[in-house]
Amino acid sequence: MDATMATEKQSNSSQSAPPVPAFDRFLLPGFTLPLGFTPSPAKENLEPVGEGRELFLNAITGITMPLTTLREFTMLRFMNEITEKPDWNHKVFDDEIATKWRIEALSAEGQDMTENMVDWCIAELRYKANQLKPTGAISVYNGDVVKSDTAISPLLRDALKAAVAPLENIPPENQDWHPGSDDKVLDLVHPSLFPLIFGRTRTLRDEIIGLHNCIERCGDGEVLVSPTSKRSGKVNRDAGVSVCYQWLPCDVDISGGPGQAKITSYINNLHPEKHKDLYSVIE
Repeated sequence: MDATMATEKQSNSSQSAPPVPAFDRFLLPGFTLPLGFTPSPAKENLEPVGEGRELFLNAITGITMPLTTLREFTMLRFMNEITEKPDWNHKVFDDEIATKWRIEALSAEGQDMTENMVDWCIAELRYKANQLKPTGAISVYNGDVVKSDTAISPLLRDALKAAVAPLENIPPENQDWHPGSDDKVLDLVHPSLFPLIFGRTRTLRDEIIGLHNCIERCGDGEVLVSPTSKRSGKVNRDAGVSVCYQWLPCDVDISGGPGQAKITSYINNLHPEKHKDLYSVIE
């Protein structure tokens, strides 16, 4: 292709490409950016058109997720159940206990576990038990999410229990039991109760509201217009993006370094003054 043809092709492409929206002070999905916006990792500068790819794997990523067989899920569930048992990291090396776990796994209804699968799981658990010693953390499921019985100190645990007690000790008619839990799971702070509602919720275009003045500024700002398109970039995310509602995350400042996270905007459904102690515990 000669230079003339290349220039002509670029010119035609620029004419047919959708216009790039003007930069605003706040660039947020659903507010000055498309709902499905994700930044392009290949470019240093943020472009409002985005790339449309997921930042993290999740349940609605679809075909971009790595495939996992049903038997592998069965093995992962089995290992997760074992690692929930007290002192599992020592018991797994006890052949008598490991044999008991093997029998339970092979006889469990609907497990579809074979002897080779169980043997592999026990070997993997023994490996993970040795890996647990230096960090106190363990990963079971894919996704780089870890769990730990030692990450939260007894002091922090007690502080958290004390801070959430006012949310638990409320009249029965105000308790929010999770649907389908048979009144066994009580939602203390749930983002679905009062989410952002397009066409109703107000937002400030050029001003940041902090914890100190968020209550007194309730009702200020302009009504957030309902988005006209849920698509961004190459990926069609219609199935997982709502044009009616959005959960509202809080802003967290992590510029202070490890252990110095600071919540800078209010947690939805958690009053910043009435539950000030809980904010400190979460930080």
